[in-house]
Amino acid sequence: MVTSPYNLQLNERSNIVLHEGPVINAYQKLLQLPTKPLAGYVTIKDVHTRGASIKDLKVDILAVVKNLGTVRSVKARSSETLQVRTIEVFDQTSPSLKIEAWESDIITRSEKWKPRSTVLFLTDLRVQWSVFQREFVVKVTSCTIVTENPIGREAQILLEYAKDAPIETTEIVDNLLVAISDLSLIQDVASVRQVQDRINNLTENNTIGSKQFTVLMYAHVTALDLDGFSRVLLIKCARCKIQLKGSTCDNQECPTNFENEPPDVEIVFDIKMDLMDHTGTLVDCKFGNQIAERILGCTAKEFANWSDDQKCILKWKFLIRRCKVYLAASYVGGRNPVIITVLDLSVANPLEVAQRLTVY
Repeated sequence: MVTSPYNLQLNERSNIVLHEGPVINAYQKLLQLPTKPLAGYVTIKDVHTRGASIKDLKVDILAVVKNLGTVRSVKARSSETLQVRTIEVFDQTSPSLKIEAWESDIITRSEKWKPRSTVLFLTDLRVQWSVFQREFVVKVTSCTIVTENPIGREAQILLEYAKDAPIETTEIVDNLLVAISDLSLIQDVASVRQVQDRINNLTENNTIGSKQFTVLMYAHVTALDLDGFSRVLLIKCARCKIQLKGSTCDNQECPTNFENEPPDVEIVFDIKMDLMDHTGTLVDCKFGNQIAERILGCTAKEFANWSDDQKCILKWKFLIRRCKVYLAASYVGGRNPVIITVLDLSVANPLEVAQRLTVY
């Protein structure tokens, strides 16, 4: 950490000249010294969960770059055109926090930042509620100082975590499926209301992936839009597994960007469903790709070529029917802090339902 007791003050008569002398490399390491103690940072989870109490206050964040948004031009009320870039970061407590950077210097420096590889220590960020994104974000202020790859134990631990941390929803779901291989061991029968109560407890004190629970439910499938306007398929880069939003891969480290060829694509299921019983409704329960292929009896690539009539017939095999559903819930933080994953789904035996259905 910087420990100098002196401050350098500049005024309108000051002049800063770039030094390019032979000893400049000896000073480069100073750029990695944080200007405040690293231990004083606020976790991303705290920004999301305590945002209302720290709104408009300045906080320090230690995080790893997850994604760099495009630089946008915005016209201010003064008719001046400003540039802004949204930088998405993550840490051990949450997979996403959006930082809005308006400073041209930070926007320029961000061009060299790499996802999962660049650790940032940002001081004096202002916490604000984004009406558009419906979540708390942080904004760069005139007092913000950004230290890239700061020297410190906390930063090193975070960098090690970031190398293979599950930060995408699909990664978290896939890791969950690997951990839960034998569904016969799940014997805890729960109602929708009981699941919702346990989800509330899960969000009170947790970190990503450190705790989850599994249950068996008997519930009606009330929403399963296989043949409508809901997205049920994702197109991903076959090399780096990042979702494709155009004809090129947005991952700057993907080998396809160095080969000057369009990326090979991988089509996977991304299905959500609602489940309802006599105590309530669980919305947006996710299917993992492997689970969806097994339950629906087709691959995502085959499904993409099906007609609407074929998709409709498949949908009505489960819709409005009471099903036996194995579920897992895992904390991921962010705007939607818990992912509910369908591990298995089949039409329920009425006798089994009568014997095991919970009242509460």
